[in-house]
Amino acid sequence: EKVLDAVVSTYGGPPVDGLGTTGGFKIIIEDRGNLGQAELQKICDAIVKEGNEDAEGKLTALGHSARAKTPWLYLEIDRVKCMALGVSVSDVFNTLQVYLGSYYVNNFNEFGRTWQVNVQADQKYRNKVTDIRQLQVRNNVGMMVRLGTFMNVRDTSGPVMVMRYNMYAATAITGNTGPGTSSGQAIDLMQEIADRELPRSMAYEWTELTYLQLEAGNKAMFVFALAVMFVFLVLAAQHESWSLPPAVILLAPMCLLCS
Repeated sequence: EKVLDAVVSTYGGPPVDGLGTTGGFKIIIEDRGNLGQAELQKICDAIVKEGNEDAEGKLTALGHSARAKTPWLYLEIDRVKCMALGVSVSDVFNTLQVYLGSYYVNNFNEFGRTWQVNVQADQKYRNKVTDIRQLQVRNNVGMMVRLGTFMNVRDTSGPVMVMRYNMYAATAITGNTGPGTSSGQAIDLMQEIADRELPRSMAYEWTELTYLQLEAGNKAMFVFALAVMFVFLVLAAQHESWSLPPAVILLAPMCLLCS
């Protein structure tokens, strides 16, 4: 069989263990105006397309997981008929869970190992959509009633997953940097693309390691200044003089300039 319209991307491990699931960067697109999953996917598609095609190789393997029109099965339960037949709706849900999704019972020890006991219908009894209507549930007098007696199954569509970030419906866009591109350049490029593509009712947020990188910023000069101040105070206490430490500290840059 052939897989149509498949997109395969390879990502390395996270630079910091435990901080994120993959390498590269991750940006969150938030639907703050409640435009819907379809519009969120449309905007994410535009950002990914522009990043992959128009970034001159600076960004690679951009992708997202938003799928607003995945095939679903809608189970329409006639609750009035359930009441007439003496079937509890909660028992219907439990039956669907056990037969289709499996149900954990307990553990047992055998051959020096611990094994799980999970109950589920055999594959041939849950392989087709019509098999759902043949499943049976027990009513309040002990009789078995087919689900098809009070339930209809029809096709529909919906999102494959609803993700929320900062309480907003959101989608994560992941990607890698191209050869010769730093993480800072990739951040600036993604922000430019997002600013062009996002409507006013949507916003973006950085997360994981990229978020920490932006929070830290360029603090090298600040840390260097604190280090020089610390050395100055140590030398002032050691030589009991405020004028001698500057002469000692300035020896290092003077030696670098002479070399």
